[in-house]
Amino acid sequence: MPMYDENDPIEQKNRARRRKKLIRFAVIVILLLAAAVIYVTQEVWLPKLRGIGKQYQTIVNDGQLEEGNFPIELSGGGNYQLKYSGKELVLLSDAYVNFYSEDGALIKRRQHAYTNPVMLAEHMNLQTEAIICNQCHLYAYEQFEHNGRMVRVFSLDERGVGLNRNTALQRTDAGICVFSDEDIVYDDGYEQKILDEFRKNPKADVLMFNVRAVEERRTYENTRHKRVHWYNYGRYPTYSMCARTESLRKANVSFSLLFGGGARYSNGEDSLFIHDCLKAGLAIYATPVSIGHESKREDAGSTWFEGYNEKFFYDRGVLYHYLYGCMARPLALRFLCKHRSAMCRTIPLTKAYALMKKGIREA
Repeated sequence: MPMYDENDPIEQKNRARRRKKLIRFAVIVILLLAAAVIYVTQEVWLPKLRGIGKQYQTIVNDGQLEEGNFPIELSGGGNYQLKYSGKELVLLSDAYVNFYSEDGALIKRRQHAYTNPVMLAEHMNLQTEAIICNQCHLYAYEQFEHNGRMVRVFSLDERGVGLNRNTALQRTDAGICVFSDEDIVYDDGYEQKILDEFRKNPKADVLMFNVRAVEERRTYENTRHKRVHWYNYGRYPTYSMCARTESLRKANVSFSLLFGGGARYSNGEDSLFIHDCLKAGLAIYATPVSIGHESKREDAGSTWFEGYNEKFFYDRGVLYHYLYGCMARPLALRFLCKHRSAMCRTIPLTKAYALMKKGIREA
């Protein structure tokens, strides 16, 4: 019987050849198994790969809407901000806010005066230090000089006109604060007019100036100096008001978060604020001095008024409860009788009064 020598060169070559065959066979088996697994599971992974390289391609055409285009209109030189709210896309420009659905359809478009605060300051003819509180879809802060005065801008993802005014009021460090809206344009020299009137009326905590409103929104005109009382304060808008900041803080007054655009109930936050000032013992006077005018908006739509419907009369009843207390019902009837021809065309006076009483009762 021959002896087996593991160091024999011929035997070593045979072992190496067998090892290579075994490795080749194992690799082939592994590849076949992997191919079988991929084939069996293709319904799981194949749909996820479809569209790769197409989902984010740039569409270039002649500017005409085509299938696959997202119809957002942008103009050269403009400033834009785009945000996805979870249900819709919001595009902010210097003058408009556009709301788009997820498939690109334009839901609505609203003019919001000036998102660009520099343009707003120029439009309003601001000649004093100012605080601009911009309710939009982001949180930001910036400041800049306009006509040699500092303008501070707070952008907030919040809603509610009362909340917005409180934000500005809490941050002012000026001796006299002037309340305004984005569509108010001030006269040249308005700062000196305001200071002169407060010097002439040292006992006044609040002064109501003339700000000329557009004809359909005009509610007052001061023709002489007079004291403002509980029976004649309801006609004044917030933008007519200038106040000593220290007097407001000592009285601990602020704007209601329940009333006004963006709040639970319609308008009325301005009347409630003046009501609270009077209740706190602040001296309010009206002056015939004019400091500016209201510019007419291209989009005259209101943020709260949707017609003289049931909500309008109910909300007005809630407001009268807070304004007039036990006198709310008779004053509500007086209000309806006075404006019957304009307000009670769709809803008769009796039903409107019932809705106001319901608001008064449930407030």
